[in-house]
Amino acid sequence: MRTNFLILLVISACVTLTACGSNSPTPPKPTEPNTTPELRSLELFLSRAHLTGTDFEQYKFDSGTLFSECGSIKRGRFMPEDHSLTELKENLASELAALVQPLAVEKNAAKDLAQSGDNSWLADPGQFQLKVVTSQGESQWKTSLDSISSPTSALEHKLQKLATALRSAASDPHCGNKSFYGVR
Repeated sequence: MRTNFLILLVISACVTLTACGSNSPTPPKPTEPNTTPELRSLELFLSRAHLTGTDFEQYKFDSGTLFSECGSIKRGRFMPEDHSLTELKENLASELAALVQPLAVEKNAAKDLAQSGDNSWLADPGQFQLKVVTSQGESQWKTSLDSISSPTSALEHKLQKLATALRSAASDPHCGNKSFYGVR
């Protein structure tokens, strides 16, 4: 009788432990920290020499606001002809942040970009300078405008896409330019 009691006790203990274990909630999986960097600011400078001087466009994005300016450079002095200040809608700001994210992977590829021009002569390839500040730090890319207007590498395509998004986010085509020497 005593053995029957012990067997019943063991069986009931097993059933109870199994039943309790099946009703217990599964522990939550540890969440991965958010690795998407937050876009803090973005600066883009484009310039290109032509027969009678040098044209430029520049864009500065910070805190949802896009400042854009265009004009000419004469004897080292910037002569703005047009400028605007645009409050970007949240979806446009998010689009810019999404375009910046893949560039973080390409930091090391920046050394493979074509050398930037200095706007000193007619056949100069122009300048493309991009500075991005995120919650994870600052990155800069400097190359020729020609390499961005006719991209051949994945990084050049990404830079062109970001430049195009910035230019189209500005309120009006600046200085009457729908594109800037091949960059739409």
